[in-house]
This record gives sequence, structure tokens and C-alpha cells, in this order.
Amino acid sequence: MIAGIYIGAIVLSGGLCQNWASFMPQRLEGLSGSCLMIPCTFSIIPTFDQYLDDTCVAIWNTGGPFGQTVFNSGLTGQSTNGNTPQGNLTGNLRAKNCTTVFHNMSPKDKNTYYFRVQCNNKLKYSFPTNATIITITDSLPKPAITPPPVEVEEGDPVRLECSAVAPCPLLPPALTWTPAIGDVKENQQSASVSSVLNFTASRLHNGQRLQCSALYRRQAGHSDLQYENNLTLRILYPPNNTSVSHSGPVIEGTSVNLTCNTDANPAVDEFTWYKVDGGQVVAVGFHALLSTNVSETDSRFFCQVSNRYGSQNSSTTQIDVQCESECDRNTDGKYPPSTWTEPIRVRAFFVQFLPREPQSLSNPTVPYWRASPFPCSVRAVRTPP
Repeated sequence: MIAGIYIGAIVLSGGLCQNWASFMPQRLEGLSGSCLMIPCTFSIIPTFDQYLDDTCVAIWNTGGPFGQTVFNSGLTGQSTNGNTPQGNLTGNLRAKNCTTVFHNMSPKDKNTYYFRVQCNNKLKYSFPTNATIITITDSLPKPAITPPPVEVEEGDPVRLECSAVAPCPLLPPALTWTPAIGDVKENQQSASVSSVLNFTASRLHNGQRLQCSALYRRQAGHSDLQYENNLTLRILYPPNNTSVSHSGPVIEGTSVNLTCNTDANPAVDEFTWYKVDGGQVVAVGFHALLSTNVSETDSRFFCQVSNRYGSQNSSTTQIDVQCESECDRNTDGKYPPSTWTEPIRVRAFFVQFLPREPQSLSNPTVPYWRASPFPCSVRAVRTPP
């Protein structure tokens, strides 16, 4: 090993160091109780390519390029217990790939890791630069949703991507969209996983909270961990389900309150009330609430609403107008096809029988009577003949 180190030193001092290099992330963050992959490649001077053979092993040192050896891919059997942490060389050294996976990482494995290639020949070299700093944490960042909350119009295609770090390629996080409102495509890369949700925007999605969760399974009996991120959908759409509401029957000539109801995003910015008078339509108000007097002939109304995405009319509403005096419900003079009631005024007479006064008796046994007017009101019920 010492000779190998000296060879490396001689090469560096010989001005050929630009051909000796290792390539790996400067920093890596792993999850406690899970594995961690170090993506790694290296280059050597061409004259040493011939020495890359099956005898070569990957060695990782901490504390410096010539520091403590914590992993040797050449160890087998019981001797692998000397590797702390345990791991596997997943790359092919002959292809100059030194990617390594460490298992069941813990906070004590925090350190700076340097790569060394060592063969049973002249090739023995510790790469002094481009080490990776490893930290181990008990938690990971929540998944990211892109793009951030945006406004989209109804009918537009929407593409949302949820991505999460995947420090352990053997146990990548499982990504789930809730609720599942579209097609999902997943993609796994060396250090992350992503899930793309595609759907068509609908007014039914407006205000809906969309959640992406990342479930991490861990090694060595450690409990699973789950992280979530949320996004609230905002869908823009024209008015719909427009209708008119009012309170029950009204007496002819009195006032009624009509309310125009609708569903729109953004909110409606223009209201127009119309009265239907025979074949004519007349605008009679410009607010959500209309207060107006009604009669037998002025009893049909509808409203129109609009925002910057469109407009909609309600259906025409017929107000139930009740007459205070007898009135004709139909222009043709016929009764309506069902029983109806109305208040009417009648004049009644109160009849009183009195004995005759003695001085004017012609026949004292015969009483006389007199009638006096007595006003009252009754409700008549008419049924078609």
C-alpha cells in the first residue's frame, strides 16, 4: 500500500495529475436506518489503463486521502465485518465506475469520504481531491411540487410534478397523489424519484387540496417515515348553475325580494335583472338582489351574470301573485286547471228581531225586524267546473 501511495505521489509530482481525478457529489445527505449511494467515477493516465483488471478493489477512507479505511470492496465472508459501514461496490472499476452503496447508515457515519483504487499490480492510487462529505439525518425534506400554485382556466391541461430525494436506490420512496384525479407517470433517477400528474382542469377541482406523499421504508427494523406536501388548486371558470330564488307567494301590488345565485371564479362582477312583459324584455336592476313590486302581469323575471370568462342567464322565474280582490287568472276568462283560493270582500246584513213598542201595536203578538249592514271578509275557494 505504501508503494502504491508513493506511485500516486510520483505521478502527481510528474505533472500528470490532470489525468488522475475522481468525480462524485461534494455533499450527500442520508437517512438514518437506510442505505446511501455515492455516485462515483474516476480517470487515470492512459498508461495505467492496462492495470485495471479483476484484482482491483474500491477503498473508501475517511479523514483524508490516506486516512482510516472504512470500506474495502475486496473483503469477503467474515472479514466484511471490518467494513463500517457495510456496503457494496455497484460500479465496475474496469469501466472506471466506483459507485458504492453503504447500508444502514447512522449519524456516527458522518464524515468526509475519499476514494482509492487498489489493484494487485502497479495501480494503487488514492485520489486526494473531490471527496464527498456525508451527513446522516433522522428526517428528510418533504417532497417538492412544481410548478408552485398557479391559476389555470377550466379546460386547460395541467401538469404537476412531485419529486423527492432518494438517497437509497434500493429503497426509493413511494410517491402517492391524493386524490387521484388524473394520469400518473413515475420516474426514478440516481438520487431522486418523481411522479407526474396530468389532468384537465375542471370547476370541480377549484379549491381542492392536492397532496403528494413520500413513503420511505428503512433497513434493519427501522420504522417507515412519510412526508407530505400540499397544493391548493385554483381553477378559473365562467358563471354556471345560475338561478333565481325568492320567498313564497306574494300579494298583488306588494314588494318581493329576488336573489340571483350563481357559481363563478372569479366572482361575478356584473348582474342584470330583466322583467319579461309579454314579448318584451326590460332591464330592471343591476345588483345581486332585486326588490320590486309585482302584479298579475309583472311577475316574470330572470337574471344575467358575467365575469371576465363568460356570462350566463338564469331560467325565467314566475312569481306566484295572489289577488287581493276577485281577479281573472287567465286572459281568456277561464278558470285555471287546478283549484285556487283568493280573498274577496262581501257585504253581509245582521238581522235583529225586536218586539213592537206598545204604543204602536196593531198586533202585539207579531214581532218586527230590522236589518243593518255588517262588513266582513271571507276566502272563496273556486274549483273549475
